[in-house]
Amino acid sequence: MVVAPATGKVAVMTNEAIQRHLIDNRESWDERAPAHFASSDYSVQKFIDEPDFLSGVVTFDLPRLGDVNGLRGVHLQCHIGTDTESLARLGAAMTGLDFSPAAIEQARLLAATIGSSTDYVISDVYDAVSALNDQKFDLVFTGIGALCWLPDIDRWANVVGQLLAPGGRLFIREGHPMLWAIDEERSEGLVVDYPYFQTADPVT
Repeated sequence: MVVAPATGKVAVMTNEAIQRHLIDNRESWDERAPAHFASSDYSVQKFIDEPDFLSGVVTFDLPRLGDVNGLRGVHLQCHIGTDTESLARLGAAMTGLDFSPAAIEQARLLAATIGSSTDYVISDVYDAVSALNDQKFDLVFTGIGALCWLPDIDRWANVVGQLLAPGGRLFIREGHPMLWAIDEERSEGLVVDYPYFQTADPVT
């Protein structure tokens, strides 16, 4: 929940809005997953051909990520697993979690193709604690463009806290909220078209 700037009231999504949001969102990612697996943007073939290849996201994160070798890690909202497998290639024992069955199917295909032992779990991120059998992790990882899909950031943070082992850490790189508020289809200048703060109902 985020305090709205004009009223000072807390924006709370209704259960109906949350369910509609999640269904629409999951259907969209189910449709995208096979296309992303085949797309050069996700470099799946490079993962297959080059044993040391890392995703662009994890490569960018390396200076800040620190040494993950030997850590037990979970990647929330892992999509098709390219960042998850990159962390595994850096020596972390990784688990990937995503609510899209189609995305997890592609992630498991990637893991099987490259001989990875990464485990992939289908679950809504808010149900991650039970889906992962109350396991604790040294590293919780989430990549850019993950938080903007969530209806409740406080609830997400509580899940992260429950997943972390004592002394564990959360690694998050996210776009500034202003980035997600800009209308990308307007070419005459920077135009704010989407809400900066969390709203009671999702943008669909």
